[in-house]
Amino acid sequence: MATFDEVGKRMEVPKKVVTIIRSALSVILIPVSLWWLISALYQNVLSGFIQELETGSRVPLAIALFILLFGTLFLCVSNFRKCLLRCIKTVLNKKWYLFGFMVISQIAVWLSFGAVNMGADQENIRLSSIDPHLFSDYLSRCSNNVFITFIYWLVRCLVPASWPESCVTMSMQFLNILALDGSIVLLYCALKKVSSRLADTAFVLFIMLFGFSGYIIIVYTDILSLPFTVVAISIGIDLLKTKRHLWCSICEFFVLGVVLYFGYQMKASSIIPCLCFLGCILLFSLRRVDIKKVVCCGCSLLIGIVCALSVFGLSINVLMKLNYDPEQSYPMSHFAVMGMIDRGGFNPEERSAVSQFETKEEKDEYSKSRIKSELSNYGFVGYFDFLLRKSAYTLEDGTFS
Repeated sequence: MATFDEVGKRMEVPKKVVTIIRSALSVILIPVSLWWLISALYQNVLSGFIQELETGSRVPLAIALFILLFGTLFLCVSNFRKCLLRCIKTVLNKKWYLFGFMVISQIAVWLSFGAVNMGADQENIRLSSIDPHLFSDYLSRCSNNVFITFIYWLVRCLVPASWPESCVTMSMQFLNILALDGSIVLLYCALKKVSSRLADTAFVLFIMLFGFSGYIIIVYTDILSLPFTVVAISIGIDLLKTKRHLWCSICEFFVLGVVLYFGYQMKASSIIPCLCFLGCILLFSLRRVDIKKVVCCGCSLLIGIVCALSVFGLSINVLMKLNYDPEQSYPMSHFAVMGMIDRGGFNPEERSAVSQFETKEEKDEYSKSRIKSELSNYGFVGYFDFLLRKSAYTLEDGTFS
């Protein structure tokens, strides 16, 4: 199993850079993890305990005592700790049995619930895919969901017209499950190049956090964007870890460009790993800059983006013939505003206010003015306090709201 330092040596990264990165990760991850734990415990245990004391309920007290007892046993009783570590090791060694059990449970959930009515954006996407030739007011405003609507439409075309509408939804749910399970396996294969223990741990965590979740049958960009993110991570690790011939690197950057564009179309935040790996590649290449290779790979990345853009445009406008007006869509600045007010989630008042403007440019100008106003009102200390409260609201719920 390769350590972080060994990986750094193979990548020809200066030891000082490796030390700085490892220290930075520790400084960032430790307080974030502690804040996550505090937020979750406060909302799910302590706040209920404080409220229930007034009513005389003993349930929160029992939960708090159980957590305290569990923590004491874990820290003080070596046999219990060894047993727990042995159980974790057994799970990691039998991970593929766990994966198989997960798949069986997913099929059971899929068949049991059937074509659930998802409501909100998911239902609007389904309705928009039925007849894309009709003007879609929803996709005109929320053009970020055009790609998933196109996939829904493709599935609809493949399902026989004589079959009931529920078959289309169930087919999309099955595709959702395939996307998730494929991402789990692909991430495991990618991380195994770095560390077997890291790959095993991520594999089991991915299964426990996502695989057994009921969200597997909720068809939306949250899960369907995972394949693009994982492919980007896989390519990034391959580029960082393996010395490649120029043409191999050019091909990988081309694929990365394609993944970058389609990932952005599915869910904008899915491109963050791509950008992180591009930054790492640039950082680790500073010692031995090859201008020819940088230019070729950069051009290949741009060509991949342009090709994906062209294919996407032709698919939407020529093949699907989608009738919508993207000039009416909500700009990214609008979502930034919603992330800066209240709890940082969807805000109906803000959505109603920005919807009064007809064009995307007008919406963007209004949202940018709101961003400036909010930043001015908060100030540095106030905005930092807001970010802490926002993170607490998000992390206190295991589903991340």
